[in-house]
Amino acid sequence: MKNIKVITGVIATLGIFSALLLVTGILFYSAVSSDRLNFQNASALSYQQQELAAVFRH
Repeated sequence: MKNIKVITGVIATLGIFSALLLVTGILFYSAVSSDRLNFQNASALSYQQQELAAVFRH
């Protein structure tokens, strides 16, 4: 009986850590995806700023 409790505890611990790993991976993917969009927007804004500055120089 004691071995069954130990094995159940180990399996429960592995399940908890697996769930936490999955949540961490999802949050990481979400952050990377959001950063990619932010960099694309920053690049577009930088280009627009350069074009606007060029218009005012002429």
